[in-house]
Amino acid sequence: MKKILLITTANLTTNPRLLKELFILSYSYKLIVVVFRLGNWSDQIEQTHLVSLKNVDISYISARRSTSWFIATLIQKFSSIGIKLFPQSNRLISYLLDKRSLQIWWNLKRNKWNVDFVIAHNLGALYPSYKYSRKNNIPFAFDVEDYHPGEGVQYEGQTKVSILRKKLMQRVLPAASYVSFASPLIMDEVLKWCPKIKNRTLINNSFFSAEFTAPEQRVIESKNQPIKLVWFSQNIAQGRGLELIIAALQEIERNNFELHLIGNLYRRFYSEWIEPNSGFIRLHKPMSQNNLYKKLYDFDIGLAIELNNADYNRQICLTNKIFAYAQAGLYILATDTPAQKKFLEEYPWAGSLSGQSILELKKSLVFIKENIEEVRSKVKYRFNKAHCVAYENESSRIKNLIKLLVNE
Repeated sequence: MKKILLITTANLTTNPRLLKELFILSYSYKLIVVVFRLGNWSDQIEQTHLVSLKNVDISYISARRSTSWFIATLIQKFSSIGIKLFPQSNRLISYLLDKRSLQIWWNLKRNKWNVDFVIAHNLGALYPSYKYSRKNNIPFAFDVEDYHPGEGVQYEGQTKVSILRKKLMQRVLPAASYVSFASPLIMDEVLKWCPKIKNRTLINNSFFSAEFTAPEQRVIESKNQPIKLVWFSQNIAQGRGLELIIAALQEIERNNFELHLIGNLYRRFYSEWIEPNSGFIRLHKPMSQNNLYKKLYDFDIGLAIELNNADYNRQICLTNKIFAYAQAGLYILATDTPAQKKFLEEYPWAGSLSGQSILELKKSLVFIKENIEEVRSKVKYRFNKAHCVAYENESSRIKNLIKLLVNE
């Protein structure tokens, strides 16, 4: 059986895109996965994935403070000096951008796996995966889950880090046997400045249809039943658009709505936004993927409130939450980022768009309140329509590419 090495700077819990890939590949290949033990809320959930994975060996690297962490931190700092002397060094760029890149390389040198193919997830895994593939004369691939030059900045090139991310990708991606992208607009943007990428393919952030069960019709005659809004992410914190939706709810009849937030709560956000509005906000701790999908059936509206002014990546990415809402049959209320606008133009049955202001979100919430019976009655219709975006349809492209590249 052929072996595939998969590498990420995250772990299985915080990288559901990698986790899905493991499930589809583990039926045909022996998998070795290099991930990080993050030392936070995700570690406990991590164990639930390990139980369900077959034919997969996991190699954990500690992301917590340790001797190796300290040495990697020092090398990262010296890389900022070295890159001035050797501006063409991809290695220095990689170590400067992410110390976990160096920790991954140490792990790869220590474990002499005999593998046939390498797949890298997250930018910090790109250079060590490329270097490992060259050293061992095996093909490698890279998954562009986010638009890395636009992360944390309103436009690419705004900072030195943004410029270096783009430079590293421009130099290394053409050597990949294939490059997958998590949204159409991310793929379009990368291909503008890196047109020599071979075998580019779009793999949307959807999920297996079997993970969702058909919901019951949510026809509730009493209009006094609260409309349940849900938003989930790894962290409940500032700058994710929650401030706008909470402010919009403050200005309407709040007794008609409940806002449910699922994730790891930041203390500052709690004191500034949650505690003063505890009358209509309900909090839920992070949960496993399976439990999250079951929980989604308790809600009416899925919130996808990305903001254009947050960073450029947020404008052109499609998060996994927008697909999870659609596949669960929820009505999606999405802000009008370019990517989400394109999504709802292609799938108009899934929900509606709102402008990125308190006033526009308030109008959207009022519209939902006035049409809540229709929204609830179409839950099965939306659920059935969403089969077209299921991950089994997306993943077939990856399986076919890998089959060709490992000569099976």
